Amino acid sequence: MDGVWQIKRLHKLIMLSKTYQQSSQHPQQKSYEELDFENRRIWRKIRRQLDAESLRDAMLTVNGQLNRLFGGESFYPRMSSEALEGLSRKGNSWEHSTMQDRRRRSIYMATRRSFSQR
Repeated sequence: MDGVWQIKRLHKLIMLSKTYQQSSQHPQQKSYEELDFENRRIWRKIRRQLDAESLRDAMLTVNGQLNRLFGGESFYPRMSSEALEGLSRKGNSWEHSTMQDRRRRSIYMATRRSFSQR
């Protein structure tokens, strides 16, 4: 706020901070790698990629929009009419859920295996 909310000053403040300038390498990394290559003693964080469901849930959580309703019916995400083409047979309806329902965790999202991957 001292910089009148100027982004350039904020960037400079962040980049010149000691935390930002710290190295991500452990000072004794080579010796630790030789002693514990498989990381059984958990001396370093194991990197892993988030799957799409976890990423979506994390983004909703960070935004404060995650609906934490536990259990219940699945929700139907918005889909284009081209993607829904061919679901007109009996029992294959796809009803769009409300915005509040679509903010539930991804494990409650309805899916169809018959959707083509375009």
